[in-house]
Amino acid sequence: MYIDNEKDSIFIFHENWRSEQDLNTNLESSHIKECFGVIGERLDSVEISKITKVSV
Repeated sequence: MYIDNEKDSIFIFHENWRSEQDLNTNLESSHIKECFGVIGERLDSVEISKITKVSV
């Protein structure tokens, strides 16, 4: 978990997934749904960015 240096109300979670299917399975899991059920109303937004490592 990271916190934005300029706005301390912004938190960032960085996760690595082997596949998009693994990510989707996690998002549909009961513990994630329960988590968002508890904290969801406290969030202004949730953004998921999918990135790819660049090999040089």
